[in-house]
Amino acid sequence: MSLVRLLPWVVLLAVAIATLSPIQLRPHSAAPPQVERLLAFALLGVSFALAYRRQLLLILAGLWTIAYLLEVAQNWTPDRHWGVADLAAKMAGAATGVAIAWAITKLASIIRPSPKTPDFLG
Repeated sequence: MSLVRLLPWVVLLAVAIATLSPIQLRPHSAAPPQVERLLAFALLGVSFALAYRRQLLLILAGLWTIAYLLEVAQNWTPDRHWGVADLAAKMAGAATGVAIAWAITKLASIIRPSPKTPDFLG
């Protein structure tokens, strides 16, 4: 398995641990929690979408499902809870990350055309 394909799974594991661990063990930053959630899922979206570029809609649906399942799973932890706003931030982050990866891929194909593309400049 290549590093590009391994990275999103490692990020997913880290996000799941941070989401389900006791609140005092959760990593904290200076950013508001909703921003942290959005950025974590944006990173997931970018990493999965770059690793599996031909499956963008499936990745987005999968990340939305994972966001929902992680939110619901917080009901089983004594000091965590789930909320619609938290879920919305995670879903928005996933969509943003997939969109960023799509844009990176498209931009890369414009800058570096495939060998099948004729070169009209020279």
